Amino acid sequence: MGFISNKRENFEPYRKINKVEALKIIFVSLGFPISNVPPEFTQYSDISILEWYSPYIGFAEINNI
Repeated sequence: MGFISNKRENFEPYRKINKVEALKIIFVSLGFPISNVPPEFTQYSDISILEWYSPYIGFAEINNI
């Protein structure tokens, strides 16, 4: 489905995922419109709008998740 990827060459089926990775899996698998979220929406100062996960955090914020 394309929502799980790994930049490393090793397959890591037992690696724990973090909260943002879990959000991405849930949101993408349910077909939520993440592309409609402006990346600058997130209110957290420690999250750059350039990070791949910024739209997922923004979507969670907008929807009180």
